[in-house]
Amino acid sequence: MIEDFSASEKYRKYLIALQFNEVNVYTVWGTDMLDEEEDKLLVKGDKLLCFKQLNEVKQKLSNIEHPFLDVANFEKWAVEEELDQCYNTNELKLLSDFNLELLNDKFSALEVLNCLNLIQDFSIQTKDRLLLSFFDDPVMVGLKDFIYNDHFWKKEEGMVMEPVTDEATGHLIKRLYDVFYTQIIVV
Repeated sequence: MIEDFSASEKYRKYLIALQFNEVNVYTVWGTDMLDEEEDKLLVKGDKLLCFKQLNEVKQKLSNIEHPFLDVANFEKWAVEEELDQCYNTNELKLLSDFNLELLNDKFSALEVLNCLNLIQDFSIQTKDRLLLSFFDDPVMVGLKDFIYNDHFWKKEEGMVMEPVTDEATGHLIKRLYDVFYTQIIVV
């Protein structure tokens, strides 16, 4: 059965899966329509709030406080959306096993980019200085630019991208994964 995600699109709230090495969990990511359309995740304090069982998400969402200022949209979404399938899955485990060969494949490179952007959204939302520092690192800036320019945006004719080859990239990405993993609460 294919899920109809029309409520998710209408309210811009999405049930997503996060695949770590040790655990697969579910959380909410979306746009806060009353907070300058900032992208946010479901947090409790400064931790990412995740659910272990997909079949418990709908019930548990009705009993939590959430970070979205547009409470009415969040509540309508939680009632109208079935919440028995994920809008998408983020393979964060790619970051823990990161190697530069992942960037050769467009699908893998874009999955890495999606995971980095999700972590950056969380970092901005929670103002986590340690996580934010990863995204200010020139190695991270270079990696994201490379992925965007090499796989996402159309390259201008004659444009040559510097390949990402520095071992520091792998170390930085794996460390980012380790730090982010400590920022989740699973209920």
